[in-house]
Amino acid sequence: MTENDYLTVIVTTAAEFPAYIIAILLIDLIGRKKTMALMLLIAAVSTFCLTKCRLMSRGVIELLLFCSRGAAAGWAQVLYVYTPEVYATKLRAVAIGRL
Repeated sequence: MTENDYLTVIVTTAAEFPAYIIAILLIDLIGRKKTMALMLLIAAVSTFCLTKCRLMSRGVIELLLFCSRGAAAGWAQVLYVYTPEVYATKLRAVAIGRL
């Protein structure tokens, strides 16, 4: 890996921090289900665009990675908040025990 590749990893990893803040704000504005749907849509679209990355510059690829990783991290945090509201404690305990 080159030094530029390490910088790309650091930048895309930093996408998780603003994603958490955006997820918190979106939960308050539009609700948990819609926030999860929006985050998954953003992650899916940006990941799909990465499949066409041969035609893109390095900066666009890094932007798509940033969006994809951030949206996936935001979705995971919303799921963490939403799951206890939907499933009972005993059912969650069994599900975690199976992992």
